[in-house]
Amino acid sequence: MYWELKRRTAEGIPVYQQSPLQGNVWETLQGDKDDFLVYDRCGRLTFHIVMPYSFLHYPYVEAAIRATYLRDICNCTVSKCPRIGICFTP
Repeated sequence: MYWELKRRTAEGIPVYQQSPLQGNVWETLQGDKDDFLVYDRCGRLTFHIVMPYSFLHYPYVEAAIRATYLRDICNCTVSKCPRIGICFTP
């Protein structure tokens, strides 16, 4: 799945995969393996989409990414970006 997602993702958008020696990233992020976590440019969580809503044939993942990118949900500016924070969790 990683390579398929990487292939379909626009250039410049990072796609991450947990390495075998890494700690459980989903536990750290308080998510599950099929969840989508969308962060704004300040690194704040804007949406946490859980199964079954994270299936890509539903509009929720794309809508969350578009809303985060286009609407500036968190009023995020370079000067106001904290290192880590939670902005909005639907």
